[in-house]
Amino acid sequence: MTSFDYSAFRGHFPALSATDNEQHAVYLDSAATALKPQVLVEATQAYYAGSAATVHRSQHQAALRLTQRYESARQQVAQLLHAHSADSIVWTKGTTEAINLVAQSYLRPILQADDEILVSEAEHHANLIPWLMVAEQCGANVVKLPVNQHGLPALVQLPALLTSRTKMMALGQMSNVTGGCPDLRYALELAHQNGTPVMIDGAQGVVHHPLDVADLNVDFYAFSAHKMYGPTGLACCMVSRNISNRCMRGRAVGKC
Repeated sequence: MTSFDYSAFRGHFPALSATDNEQHAVYLDSAATALKPQVLVEATQAYYAGSAATVHRSQHQAALRLTQRYESARQQVAQLLHAHSADSIVWTKGTTEAINLVAQSYLRPILQADDEILVSEAEHHANLIPWLMVAEQCGANVVKLPVNQHGLPALVQLPALLTSRTKMMALGQMSNVTGGCPDLRYALELAHQNGTPVMIDGAQGVVHHPLDVADLNVDFYAFSAHKMYGPTGLACCMVSRNISNRCMRGRAVGKC
């Protein structure tokens, strides 16, 4: 059994030794955001110090090199999730923006009055407010999936709540409060039998249990880099192959 080198691990995070008062600090807020390791600080500094360029736009060597790294990162995320291709990964500024993108660019054009969006009561507000907004815009309804005695979505009630009017279901992979994880395979299978696509908020879960989105047949999956020791302002939305042609409707991309 390999022992964990506590001191060496702490040494990766400048914030833990920034001042004398913080030398013995214990950081317990990673569910909100993770501390930034020295390797990220150095990579960010190196980019702004000598390699800044626009990807997919300029043709000088620095820009071409960064474009390759940019797309390599997309490919690595696709591999992490076992997505069908790198093209299924859409960069966003945060998990909330990714969910808003799905709500406004995919769901809103097809959502009609009295349609329903099924959302677990265990959801973080980032996976609730976007659905409340699009429902109000279209005259649709948000239906709540209750939680059980363990604080998890009561999936036993799904068969009764999934109807012909259910146009989207939203579930979190892992609770940011309890760390509990619902049975996503079961939930996805029931939703798909009903013809309902599913948005999975992976902001907490991806850190511990990256999903195999191909195996589970996930429609949408979003997470942020800042909870994975990465930079703030960067996230992604994985869009399944059978939905990707419609998801970006209404959003122009200029790569600038």
